[in-house]
Amino acid sequence: MDKEKKDPQIQRALDRLISEEWFAGQMYKQFVLMVNPADRHLICETMVEVADDELNDHFKSLVKFAVDNGFDYPANYTEMKRYADKQDVKDFESAKKGQDAMYYIDKSIASEQRAIESYQKLLDNYELASKYQDFKLVLMNAYYDEQQHLKDFEFIKSSIESMDRFGFRPE
Repeated sequence: MDKEKKDPQIQRALDRLISEEWFAGQMYKQFVLMVNPADRHLICETMVEVADDELNDHFKSLVKFAVDNGFDYPANYTEMKRYADKQDVKDFESAKKGQDAMYYIDKSIASEQRAIESYQKLLDNYELASKYQDFKLVLMNAYYDEQQHLKDFEFIKSSIESMDRFGFRPE
């Protein structure tokens, strides 16, 4: 099928989701490197696991769907930056070394909430979700993963808050 005949709504969704998943994966890896070394143990394992999901599951599944169905996809940083959520791009580009773990957890929670909203909006679009069943499956898998990521980050946040409240976290 020619690219001109492809559904523009799905093309826009792919452009945005592929870009956002790539930025999220890169952002989480960067957060591990940038966090204050005293806090690294608090977030490292979860951040690395979530980055792996974003890049090796969601990103790859979306790109595979695009390739298998003749859609284009953003192929470089500049294109992805144009399509991705502006806040994710800003968070990725402005990460500073030595920030407290809570700073990165809060950024991660906000990013996951935006991702959940994006996937929910697409899944709520009956026409779009029913047109390509394999696309719907990719969206649903990512949606449920994003919900789990949000729960993981919220758990880390509450754990850090408890450690702070009871004085178990070194300054």
